[in-house]
Amino acid sequence: MSTFKKVTNIISWVIIIILIVLIIFVLAAKANNKVPKVFGYGMLKLISGSMEPTYMTDEYILIQSVDEDQLKVGDVIAFYSTDPHIYGKINTHRIIAIDQESGEMTTKGDANLSQDRTTVTYDRVVGRVVTGLPVMTFLGKWLSKTWVIVIIVSLAVGWFVGQSVYNYYQSKKMHAADTAGTVEDLEMYMQNSDNDCQDENINEEKPPEPSGGEDN
Repeated sequence: MSTFKKVTNIISWVIIIILIVLIIFVLAAKANNKVPKVFGYGMLKLISGSMEPTYMTDEYILIQSVDEDQLKVGDVIAFYSTDPHIYGKINTHRIIAIDQESGEMTTKGDANLSQDRTTVTYDRVVGRVVTGLPVMTFLGKWLSKTWVIVIIVSLAVGWFVGQSVYNYYQSKKMHAADTAGTVEDLEMYMQNSDNDCQDENINEEKPPEPSGGEDN
């Protein structure tokens, strides 16, 4: 197998392992009603228009874990709401005030006329919004369709199976070639050995030449 093929196989397996780990990580986080994060960054999808026009409905956003003293008025944060109507669900609104004594934050959606009825404490903050993710938003619209997921998974599985079959037959072909080469080398070695033996026999059977001296 060529070096390029070996590198390709290694990269393929690394990607597959990373994807499996990420899938397990995401599923475990979602099962615990948490936002999956990698190196302190996570991704959320907005399901309402309360932050329009800053962030639109169904838009994906990037959030970052921050310390309490890093939060300030004007920041957009994602947090677990204590509003009875959406208690425990993640809400994404802007900080409009911070109580200096208690540290409680008052929030409001950019599109809402009034502030939220309940305040937010730091322990309920999921992260601060860094930016919108337009590319992920575009992909998300397609990835939300079942038939698209089926096609992607089928192509990935087909590619992996095809690569495995190809590598298997390539290995068999190279093994057969190596075996044929070994047999051919052995035959040549045996043939050369036979020729050497025949030459030695000829030399042994050849009578000695008479000397050039006169008879008395």
